[in-house]
Amino acid sequence: MLSQFQFFKGGTLKIAKLWSHECKRVFEDRFINIEDINQFKIYMRECISKCISEEYAEIPFDESSIFTSFIQANKGFDPAYIVAESMQELKNTLESKLAEYNEVKS
Repeated sequence: MLSQFQFFKGGTLKIAKLWSHECKRVFEDRFINIEDINQFKIYMRECISKCISEEYAEIPFDESSIFTSFIQANKGFDPAYIVAESMQELKNTLESKLAEYNEVKS
């Protein structure tokens, strides 16, 4: 985040999306049953409503809140940890990188 401060500057929504993404990757991805996942989502919704804003309470459930640095790098820019513009963009980047890897390793 510090390396790309201009992306996050003045953007409560962007910071909330980043925080939500990180919480989901650190905690939710490790849960092994649906009850724990659902309880985590309740906690996330409550925390965002209380600490940030009720209007952002649905952020943890927004599919477009996926951050990565390799999409920018794949476009030829310096790696920047920013939100993926779409799932299609993420899919295309991953497929491109997989094809590149397979060419190098075969």
